[in-house]
Amino acid sequence: MKERIKIFLLSDFATSSFYSAIATIIKLATLLLMSKIVAVYLGKEGLGLIGQLTNFVTISLVIAGGCINVGVIKYVSEYAASDKEKLIIFLRSGLITLLSLSLLSGIVLIVFSSFWSQIILTNKNFSEVFIVFGITIILYGLNTFYISVINGLKEYKLLNLINIVTSISGLFLSYFLILNYNITGAFYAIVTNQSLIFFVTWFMVRKRNLIGEINFKLGIDKTQIKLLSKFILMTLVSTACVPLVQLILRKYVIQHIGLSSAGIWEAISRISNVHLLFITATLSTYYLPRLSEIKNQSELKFEIFKMLKIITPLVILSSCLIFMMRYLVISILFTNDFYEAENLFGWQLCGDVLKTIGWIIGYQMHAKAMTKTFIISEILAGLSYLFISIFLINYFGLIGTAMAYAANYFIYLIALLFVFKRVLFVKIDR
Repeated sequence: MKERIKIFLLSDFATSSFYSAIATIIKLATLLLMSKIVAVYLGKEGLGLIGQLTNFVTISLVIAGGCINVGVIKYVSEYAASDKEKLIIFLRSGLITLLSLSLLSGIVLIVFSSFWSQIILTNKNFSEVFIVFGITIILYGLNTFYISVINGLKEYKLLNLINIVTSISGLFLSYFLILNYNITGAFYAIVTNQSLIFFVTWFMVRKRNLIGEINFKLGIDKTQIKLLSKFILMTLVSTACVPLVQLILRKYVIQHIGLSSAGIWEAISRISNVHLLFITATLSTYYLPRLSEIKNQSELKFEIFKMLKIITPLVILSSCLIFMMRYLVISILFTNDFYEAENLFGWQLCGDVLKTIGWIIGYQMHAKAMTKTFIISEILAGLSYLFISIFLINYFGLIGTAMAYAANYFIYLIALLFVFKRVLFVKIDR
């Protein structure tokens, strides 16, 4: 027994989880404070608009280079242990791709700044926010590339140190801008925080020579780009699909129920994001590189069930605790104006549990580059969520959004169990 505990404590999972826990706790604290600041200074209506801009920024950042993150993590993890020359070729190709995407995205944001301002924030007066976003977005691309390389190399301590600095600096920047410039300041904080952190990341990794051996004159390698393109498609669909659906749904809520209700929905969505923070950190830092390494089906099944046994009970327990303390959670994170959100907790937390189980099972689509399966499942899940939400909103009002959230992830989980039945339900010998 003692030997098993010792092996576990020395494992990559324990190491990554320890550092992720520290970074996640700090990020959790900053998110809690940030939610309170927004609620106090900007109210429900302000939170609704911030939700719109945040979803748009998420989609834009994915297009501008975030779409290569998962691919970089996977192939850096593979090549670092076996073929350094191939690793350098891959990094060169990946970085050139990222810079091209960032530059193109920046141009589109700047040229159509008035259009984005009107569509997203319902006011052309905020066009300068999108111009600033377009100018700084290339820094985000470089930052996310560095972080993905660090993740792939399994430098968990450095990775989480950067995440800690990102969380703290983002909090102070947002607080300063909101305090001095109100809603406009909040908008500027949202579009610049992830880009400005590049300078911190570069300072921390500058001596590690992560990309110092890259010769850009050699251009891209078609083989590596072909491998990376699968993950670009997968990440574009997965990361952009949910925010895009949320943009459409929030617009629907604003038009049919009101901006105040959109703020309530944004509040419960933020609580979900905070609730699942540790899970997402563990999956990205440990689980993805680990699944990428596995070549044997029995070992893959063992790893999936190990994560299910560890994480699922924790999520169920935390969901029950949050539900029992929902009034306290609302008062701590927001203000009394947000008490209407308590009606949404039950359905939302059920959705969180189902979503977590689905993540653990479905992550192998990323790790094994199951491009077609992944894209089809994500698009169908997004459309399902959209139509179920509209249907339930029309019948039950705002609570329909939370009911749809739970129903959609239940359907998604059933679909994943069917897709991966051979992996999950075959007998293995260990």
